[in-house]
Amino acid sequence: MALAGSSIVDFAENQEKINDPELMQLVNENNIISSQAYKYWSVQSDSDRHDVYISLYKLHKKYVSNLELQNLLGKLVPYLCKAPCSRLMVDCHGVNSSGEYLDAIFSALKGTVVRSLAVYWTDLGAVQAELLKTAFSKLKHTKIEELRLQNSDLANNIDPLLSVLVDNTTVRKLHLISNALGSVQTELLNTAFSKFKNTRIEELTLTGNELGNNVVPLLSVLVGTDVRDLCLNSNNLDSVQAELWGIAFSKLKYTKIEHLGLSDNKLANNIDPLLSALVDNTTVRELDLYYNDLDSVELKTLCKAFSLLQHTAVDSLNFGEWDFRSWDLNSMEELLTTLSKTKIRKVSCLGPEVSGNLVDWFNSNIAYPHDTVYHESGLQRACIRTMMQNNLDLNTARLNIQVEKKIKEYESDKLGLDIVSISDEEDTTDEDIENSDEEDTTDEDIGNSDEEDTTNEDMEILAKRRRLL
Repeated sequence: MALAGSSIVDFAENQEKINDPELMQLVNENNIISSQAYKYWSVQSDSDRHDVYISLYKLHKKYVSNLELQNLLGKLVPYLCKAPCSRLMVDCHGVNSSGEYLDAIFSALKGTVVRSLAVYWTDLGAVQAELLKTAFSKLKHTKIEELRLQNSDLANNIDPLLSVLVDNTTVRKLHLISNALGSVQTELLNTAFSKFKNTRIEELTLTGNELGNNVVPLLSVLVGTDVRDLCLNSNNLDSVQAELWGIAFSKLKYTKIEHLGLSDNKLANNIDPLLSALVDNTTVRELDLYYNDLDSVELKTLCKAFSLLQHTAVDSLNFGEWDFRSWDLNSMEELLTTLSKTKIRKVSCLGPEVSGNLVDWFNSNIAYPHDTVYHESGLQRACIRTMMQNNLDLNTARLNIQVEKKIKEYESDKLGLDIVSISDEEDTTDEDIENSDEEDTTDEDIGNSDEEDTTNEDMEILAKRRRLL
């Protein structure tokens, strides 16, 4: 669970003296254990976050009495979750009575600064509904904004969980990943999902729940909620009856959903009904369609389906199949050309070899055809379009050092098209980038820049551009 570039924190040095003898003994014991795989808990820290990971199974083996462990957790959690701790992860794999321990953990979070809580591998479906409600109701006394329940077999206990979130004013992100929600009876699931309108949930992830036809009641009850980001990846949506597609996804135009994730659902035969259902939708801006066997769809049929996006508000499209690598460049260009009448300005996909050559063509002809090229081809169009909304005189702006500096620092300055192929990745090396920096410099580049002001950051920007182009 270690983070890239993270470091292990020694609590013996960074925390104040522990007055509780039992807790002190446990902390010392955990510090002595050299292997991370055998520790009761570990802490990873980097510049952005400070995470605590607790293995409930290892603690459960140490303490024979359930009550003894509950009491210990009541002291351990506040000790570990002091500032700057931002996320707590609890692995319950192999612990049958995890429901009782969760109550102790959630109670102990009161007064801490933890804002993200993740619970893995706990059989929440086997926990008595009242006990589950009691445990999760404790979260309203915490600062938890993000709740992740993964591989927890929540299933029929989805209603008790959402019931307690009605009174919670802090949780904004809810991730229910692989919780067998597709096995819940439609009527019960509809009752549970209807609770969303009384919560503050803005980001909802339901990946890997095999929802199938149960996606219909879900999308219906999201009307009137605050949900803006909905992820339905890996939910067997290919099993949804054809006549239900329009009924289900046409409801989205009455919601606030801006980002819709539908990856890994084998939508090849349903791509047309899906995009037809999004016609006249003015809320969905970003659409994820990765790994849906779209490469098996006839090019003419896929182009016809993509052309429906001109009647939507989608401005960012993500799709990709490994077999797109075997397409020829002309076919990929024909597919991308169908987006010319849409609002789409950003596309991320997989493509055939040397498909990076399509990047500048896409930027100039599809993404930003009416924008004035100011700084360098393709890459600065998004920046200029954003900064110069009032049609300022670009020739005058060209002399403005602050504008020039701002353009270089602009974080959202990305390609309209991000297309990746295996050969593109293999053929580009650090040596190539260094050589291109020298060979590609023109008189115009030199004339538009101050040699003394060129920094390493500037060179990194140039290297990034040439690598992608």
